[in-house]
Amino acid sequence: MKFIPILFSSPMVQAILDNRKSMTRRTLKPMAGEQKKWLTPELLNMAGIRGYGRSHEGDGYGEWGVSLEHPKGGPLGWIKCPYGQIGDVLWVRETTREFYEMDKDGCFDFENKMFEYAADNPPFRILVDGDGFHQYTREGLEKEIPWKPSIFMPKSACRIFLQVTDVRVERLKDITVADIYSEGAITEEWISWREDVEQIFVPGISNSTETEKDVWEKLWRKINGDKSFESNPWVWVVSFKQIDKPKNFLDGKSN
Repeated sequence: MKFIPILFSSPMVQAILDNRKSMTRRTLKPMAGEQKKWLTPELLNMAGIRGYGRSHEGDGYGEWGVSLEHPKGGPLGWIKCPYGQIGDVLWVRETTREFYEMDKDGCFDFENKMFEYAADNPPFRILVDGDGFHQYTREGLEKEIPWKPSIFMPKSACRIFLQVTDVRVERLKDITVADIYSEGAITEEWISWREDVEQIFVPGISNSTETEKDVWEKLWRKINGDKSFESNPWVWVVSFKQIDKPKNFLDGKSN
């Protein structure tokens, strides 16, 4: 079992914590090294799938991945899944910030670092210097402790662990409505809004209301850009379940 870091935006972290998200899609990309030089995104998008599963090369048990077919025929290459194999654990990197609590005397306890998560929508927290004095802007306003992007979240701050239960490859636009819900794209607020709208519009009239696939398309475009959706790329479809923090996490092997 390997521990593999994975980035999630705050809305997707909220969906995981709410048990609305048990799946993620990530664009298929060439592996680092020589392959990356000639296997362009354009060629990758035009490729076909020759097979998917585990290779039997290298370390004896192989790695989950996909073998590609050149659009003009013939093998194109093998891409290992960067999100591991079934049973591996993804540790979620999310937007965080560090702070220190005050002790009973009103002094900051700089010996005990704490973490907050943007997905939890915590209240304003004042930035202090090493002596515990509040920091101010030129305008005299109190500064807030800045948030650190998810890529910089330390391993020790991780609170969400996801065990991989399935991996497959498909085209982005082939997603089903059921999978859109598993992706956490649909909120309770949207469902309530949809029910209200359906009482107003006449059933069966096209474009009378936003569909689940419309929601998914907007979410993908927001995160990955318009071009990524239009090109309908191959994507890894990784299913997972939440688990407790593994006992050997901090000394376990990560990719």
